[in-house]
Amino acid sequence: METSVRILRVFLNRWLDRAEADTDRTLRKLAEFGYFFSISSAQKRFFSEVKQLLSDSGSKYYMLARNLFERVDKNRTIEFGLAFGYYGLAKHFGDHLLIREKTDIMVGILPDNRSIGTATAFSDRFSEFSKGGASSFVIFCDALDLPTCGLFPIIENNPHKSFFLFTGAETTALQFAQKNVMPILNVTSDNFAALSDKLIKRQRLFGGFIRYDDRNANVIISKSFLNNIYEQGCLFLFLIEEKSCSEATHDRINQFAYQQKRKPTHPIFITELFGDLKWLNENGGRLAGARQ
Repeated sequence: METSVRILRVFLNRWLDRAEADTDRTLRKLAEFGYFFSISSAQKRFFSEVKQLLSDSGSKYYMLARNLFERVDKNRTIEFGLAFGYYGLAKHFGDHLLIREKTDIMVGILPDNRSIGTATAFSDRFSEFSKGGASSFVIFCDALDLPTCGLFPIIENNPHKSFFLFTGAETTALQFAQKNVMPILNVTSDNFAALSDKLIKRQRLFGGFIRYDDRNANVIISKSFLNNIYEQGCLFLFLIEEKSCSEATHDRINQFAYQQKRKPTHPIFITELFGDLKWLNENGGRLAGARQ
């Protein structure tokens, strides 16, 4: 095990214990440490932004963090954070500066526009992205034949990679209990509320997603919709653009998500998925995959 990872794990255990009793001060301390130990200018910019956001004592991010610490198993939070934050982003940025030509992929999206019909094809695509440097994977599970594609052994054998599993199926969301997995539930499915409750009781980390276009954009950015999402225990909301969406609606949703990160009105982390992945692409590597 890498010495840096061992140190990080001890560090996170200590500070997450403190965060349960003193969330506000702990978050500010973590942002300070993150900034101090940042390697690249991109990391420093990120933590500088975080420090600025947390300078507002009324920020909804404090409530978001408090809810996360209370609802999610601490070890799961640490392991997913290391897989996504350290192996996926921090370590990748450092490698990217040193060996740019070998680390040009940050996020792999599966399935993409090319067909994945067999376990071999799925494994080959995963390996292709991994060799390019991808440490995080967005997987649209409902478009795959999971028993055939063999997702379970890939996740099991790659504990240092993070997996975001987008699904409306209860069996998929509950089956993959590894600590490097975050199920992202379809908030429009009939079982969303019941499945959210099951994941909360199991202290699992999870989020929700909704596809947007011109027809439902106004609903998605409404207070009533966000209140309902939060009341059902969803702390992370992923907005996904439909192919039929107009450019004007895309720009409005993208701006809404940006404003929610700057000054959230609800204790939910909201991301316009492909817009934010494009930003990640421009700030550290090539995006692998294509819009669904």
